[in-house]
Amino acid sequence: MKVAGAGFAGITDQSLIHYEQALLRSRKSMMPIPYHQIVGVASAEEGTRLKTGEITLLTSAGQFTFEFRDAEKAHWTYESVVDRILNQALPQGRG
Repeated sequence: MKVAGAGFAGITDQSLIHYEQALLRSRKSMMPIPYHQIVGVASAEEGTRLKTGEITLLTSAGQFTFEFRDAEKAHWTYESVVDRILNQALPQGRG
């Protein structure tokens, strides 16, 4: 994620896990966001020299935005989340 030491996004087969450590407090939080609760995924990219990327997840519990230091990491995360959402919506063996 963009701020060094601030957090990360982990991707599993069932959910995206967001880990964040507050910079001014010693509090840490880990929050799984199950793919079946994600209803939308948006992507944004800024900058020409120092590219940063951002993805926003729209869920049944609210909106979560992740800002990455690298646009490629944001793009990879976006594609991974969309792929997992679609694979859950269309289970293998059907079609």
